[in-house]
Amino acid sequence: MTHVIGLIGGIGCGKSTVANAFLPYGAILFDADRSGHAALYDSVIKRAIEARWGKTVFTPTGNVSRPALAEIVFSNEEELKYLNQLIHPFIIKQFLSKFQEAQATGVRFFILDAPLLLETGMDRYCDHIIFIDANETVRAERVAKRGWSITEFNNREQNQFSLEKKQKKADYVIDNNETVAIMRKQVDSIIAKLSVLP
Repeated sequence: MTHVIGLIGGIGCGKSTVANAFLPYGAILFDADRSGHAALYDSVIKRAIEARWGKTVFTPTGNVSRPALAEIVFSNEEELKYLNQLIHPFIIKQFLSKFQEAQATGVRFFILDAPLLLETGMDRYCDHIIFIDANETVRAERVAKRGWSITEFNNREQNQFSLEKKQKKADYVIDNNETVAIMRKQVDSIIAKLSVLP
Protein backbone atom coordinates (compact mmCIF):
# COMPACT_ATOMS: atom_id res chain seq x y z
CA MET A 1 0.00 0.00 0.00
CA THR A 2 1.14 3.53 -0.80
CA HIS A 3 0.69 5.77 2.24
CA VAL A 4 -0.09 9.40 1.44
CA ILE A 5 1.46 11.68 4.05
CA GLY A 6 0.23 15.26 4.06
CA LEU A 7 2.40 18.01 5.54
CA ILE A 8 0.83 21.05 7.18
CA GLY A 9 2.05 23.97 9.28
CA GLY A 10 2.43 27.71 9.35
CA ILE A 11 4.18 29.70 6.64
CA GLY A 12 7.94 29.27 7.02
CA CYS A 13 7.64 26.19 9.24
CA GLY A 14 9.97 24.24 6.94
CA LYS A 15 7.62 21.86 5.12
CA SER A 16 9.97 21.52 2.16
CA THR A 17 12.92 20.63 4.41
CA VAL A 18 10.83 18.03 6.22
CA ALA A 19 9.50 16.66 2.92
CA ASN A 20 13.06 16.16 1.67
CA ALA A 21 13.91 14.24 4.85
CA PHE A 22 11.52 11.48 3.68
CA LEU A 23 13.22 11.03 0.31
CA PRO A 24 16.05 8.75 1.56
CA TYR A 25 13.31 6.25 2.48
CA GLY A 26 12.26 6.02 -1.16
CA ALA A 27 9.36 8.42 -0.73
CA ILE A 28 7.92 10.30 -3.69
CA LEU A 29 7.20 14.01 -3.19
CA PHE A 30 4.41 16.04 -4.74
CA ASP A 31 5.01 19.76 -4.33
CA ALA A 32 1.65 21.50 -4.81
CA ASP A 33 3.33 24.91 -4.83
CA ARG A 34 5.47 23.91 -7.80
CA SER A 35 2.41 22.48 -9.53
CA GLY A 36 0.60 25.77 -8.89
CA HIS A 37 3.46 27.66 -10.51
CA ALA A 38 3.25 25.35 -13.53
CA ALA A 39 -0.48 26.09 -13.74
CA LEU A 40 0.33 29.72 -14.47
CA TYR A 41 1.83 28.63 -17.82
CA ASP A 42 -1.34 26.80 -18.87
CA SER A 43 -2.95 28.67 -21.78
CA VAL A 44 -6.53 28.34 -20.48
CA ILE A 45 -5.55 29.55 -17.01
CA LYS A 46 -3.52 32.43 -18.44
CA ARG A 47 -6.53 33.60 -20.45
CA ALA A 48 -8.71 33.50 -17.34
CA ILE A 49 -6.11 35.47 -15.37
CA GLU A 50 -5.92 38.11 -18.10
CA ALA A 51 -9.71 38.36 -18.22
CA ARG A 52 -9.82 38.89 -14.45
CA TRP A 53 -6.81 41.14 -13.81
CA GLY A 54 -5.65 42.38 -17.19
CA LYS A 55 -2.16 42.74 -18.66
CA THR A 56 -0.77 44.34 -15.50
CA VAL A 57 -0.08 40.90 -13.97
CA PHE A 58 1.94 39.75 -16.98
CA THR A 59 5.63 40.18 -17.77
CA PRO A 60 6.80 41.75 -21.07
CA THR A 61 7.40 38.20 -22.36
CA GLY A 62 3.77 37.24 -21.80
CA ASN A 63 4.11 35.12 -18.68
CA VAL A 64 2.19 35.65 -15.45
CA SER A 65 4.15 37.75 -12.97
CA ARG A 66 3.84 35.88 -9.68
CA PRO A 67 4.85 38.91 -7.55
CA ALA A 68 2.27 41.13 -9.27
CA LEU A 69 -0.42 38.48 -8.89
CA ALA A 70 0.53 37.83 -5.25
CA GLU A 71 0.21 41.53 -4.45
CA ILE A 72 -3.40 41.43 -5.60
CA VAL A 73 -4.62 38.12 -4.24
CA PHE A 74 -2.95 38.06 -0.83
CA SER A 75 -4.55 41.35 0.15
CA ASN A 76 -8.04 40.42 -1.06
CA GLU A 77 -9.83 37.28 0.08
CA GLU A 78 -12.22 37.15 -2.88
CA GLU A 79 -9.42 37.47 -5.44
CA LEU A 80 -7.43 34.72 -3.70
CA LYS A 81 -10.50 32.50 -3.68
CA TYR A 82 -10.92 33.03 -7.42
CA LEU A 83 -7.27 32.20 -8.13
CA ASN A 84 -7.41 29.06 -6.00
CA GLN A 85 -10.57 27.86 -7.77
CA LEU A 86 -8.81 28.49 -11.06
CA ILE A 87 -5.60 26.56 -10.42
CA HIS A 88 -6.74 23.94 -7.91
CA PRO A 89 -8.21 21.52 -10.51
CA PHE A 90 -4.87 21.66 -12.37
CA ILE A 91 -3.00 20.77 -9.16
CA ILE A 92 -5.40 17.93 -8.32
CA LYS A 93 -5.03 16.45 -11.81
CA GLN A 94 -1.23 16.48 -11.54
CA PHE A 95 -1.35 15.06 -8.01
CA LEU A 96 -3.61 12.15 -8.97
CA SER A 97 -1.45 11.34 -11.99
CA LYS A 98 1.74 11.21 -9.93
CA PHE A 99 0.04 9.27 -7.14
CA GLN A 100 -1.21 6.64 -9.59
CA GLU A 101 2.34 6.27 -10.91
CA ALA A 102 3.60 5.81 -7.35
CA GLN A 103 0.99 3.14 -6.64
CA ALA A 104 1.82 1.30 -9.85
CA THR A 105 5.51 1.16 -8.98
CA GLY A 106 4.94 0.08 -5.37
CA VAL A 107 6.15 3.27 -3.70
CA ARG A 108 5.59 2.98 0.06
CA PHE A 109 5.38 6.66 1.03
CA PHE A 110 3.94 9.52 -1.02
CA ILE A 111 4.54 12.96 0.50
CA LEU A 112 2.01 15.70 -0.24
CA ASP A 113 3.41 19.16 0.44
CA ALA A 114 0.53 21.58 -0.14
CA PRO A 115 0.38 24.98 1.62
CA LEU A 116 -3.44 24.91 1.53
CA LEU A 117 -3.84 21.19 2.19
CA LEU A 118 -6.77 21.58 4.59
CA GLU A 119 -8.22 24.74 3.07
CA THR A 120 -8.64 23.10 -0.36
CA GLY A 121 -9.77 19.72 0.98
CA MET A 122 -6.72 17.84 -0.27
CA ASP A 123 -6.48 16.20 3.15
CA ARG A 124 -9.15 13.78 1.87
CA TYR A 125 -6.38 12.07 -0.09
CA CYS A 126 -4.13 11.65 2.96
CA ASP A 127 -3.71 8.56 5.10
CA HIS A 128 -1.61 10.47 7.64
CA ILE A 129 -1.12 14.17 8.37
CA ILE A 130 1.98 15.67 9.97
CA PHE A 131 1.96 19.13 11.53
CA ILE A 132 5.33 20.88 11.39
CA ASP A 133 5.65 23.13 14.40
CA ALA A 134 7.87 26.23 14.42
CA ASN A 135 7.41 29.38 16.46
CA GLU A 136 6.54 32.69 14.83
CA THR A 137 9.99 34.21 15.30
CA VAL A 138 11.69 31.29 13.55
CA ARG A 139 9.13 31.31 10.73
CA ALA A 140 9.39 35.08 10.20
CA GLU A 141 13.18 34.81 9.98
CA ARG A 142 12.91 32.04 7.40
CA VAL A 143 10.53 33.93 5.12
CA ALA A 144 12.62 37.09 5.46
CA LYS A 145 15.39 35.13 3.75
CA ARG A 146 13.00 34.68 0.82
CA GLY A 147 12.69 38.44 0.62
CA TRP A 148 9.24 38.64 2.17
CA SER A 149 8.21 41.59 4.32
CA ILE A 150 6.41 41.14 7.64
CA THR A 151 3.26 42.51 5.97
CA GLU A 152 3.43 39.88 3.23
CA PHE A 153 4.05 37.17 5.84
CA ASN A 154 1.02 38.28 7.89
CA ASN A 155 -1.24 38.66 4.83
CA ARG A 156 -0.50 35.13 3.66
CA GLU A 157 -0.86 33.68 7.15
CA GLN A 158 -4.28 35.29 7.56
CA ASN A 159 -5.50 33.47 4.45
CA GLN A 160 -4.81 30.07 6.01
CA PHE A 161 -6.43 28.10 8.81
CA SER A 162 -5.11 28.87 12.29
CA LEU A 163 -2.15 26.87 13.58
CA GLU A 164 -4.37 25.48 16.35
CA LYS A 165 -6.89 24.17 13.82
CA LYS A 166 -4.11 22.64 11.72
CA GLN A 167 -2.48 20.90 14.65
CA LYS A 168 -5.80 19.36 15.74
CA LYS A 169 -6.03 17.72 12.30
CA ALA A 170 -2.59 16.12 12.59
CA ASP A 171 -1.72 12.53 13.42
CA TYR A 172 1.90 13.43 14.15
CA VAL A 173 3.78 16.60 15.11
CA ILE A 174 7.37 17.46 14.18
CA ASP A 175 9.16 20.19 16.13
CA ASN A 176 11.15 22.11 13.54
CA ASN A 177 12.48 24.91 15.73
CA GLU A 178 15.95 23.43 16.07
CA THR A 179 18.50 21.83 13.74
CA VAL A 180 17.88 19.72 10.65
CA ALA A 181 19.49 16.77 12.44
CA ILE A 182 16.94 16.96 15.27
CA MET A 183 14.11 17.20 12.75
CA ARG A 184 15.40 14.15 10.86
CA LYS A 185 15.36 12.03 14.02
CA GLN A 186 11.65 12.81 14.36
CA VAL A 187 11.09 11.80 10.73
CA ASP A 188 12.98 8.55 11.44
CA SER A 189 10.62 7.87 14.34
CA ILE A 190 7.50 8.46 12.24
CA ILE A 191 8.82 6.26 9.44
CA ALA A 192 9.45 3.48 11.97
CA LYS A 193 5.83 3.69 13.15
CA LEU A 194 4.38 3.78 9.62
CA SER A 195 6.60 0.97 8.38
CA VAL A 196 4.81 -1.59 10.55
CA LEU A 197 1.43 -0.67 9.04
CA PRO A 198 -0.01 -2.68 6.13
